[in-house]
Amino acid sequence: MDENEKRGVTLDSNVIIGHVISKHDNTLLRCVVMKCISEDIPMLTDVIVNECLNYTRKPHSKVSYALMKERLNDISADIIELEPIPSAEELEKRYKIRSRKDLRILYSAETTESVIIVTQDHDFNDVGGISAKIMGPEGYLYEEREK
Repeated sequence: MDENEKRGVTLDSNVIIGHVISKHDNTLLRCVVMKCISEDIPMLTDVIVNECLNYTRKPHSKVSYALMKERLNDISADIIELEPIPSAEELEKRYKIRSRKDLRILYSAETTESVIIVTQDHDFNDVGGISAKIMGPEGYLYEEREK
């Protein structure tokens, strides 16, 4: 792959939420999101957007709905519509992952043809049925691009 070629990257909602609640510009998750915006193409789907917006409704949320919506728009003006998505049962036939709640992220990555999924979720350590490379935030941020 050419080091200047932009890749489709799915940022898991936990990475985006961490980016939004970070108080400083140089935090790991802020740097990851900024790298994705500048060097790759964030593949932001309605599934991921809805997970992030739903976080703001939780009692322990550290961010307002309005701020989350603003930050999501900063990441990508184009939100890819996937709804309706297949049922959890159908997705379980396609993918292997411990937590059912993560099936929608895998579906987002596959449907958008992302080559990378960036997540902090350890359930993604043993995933099957998807061709995208699973990377932690540090791995993505400091990766050596092929020349």
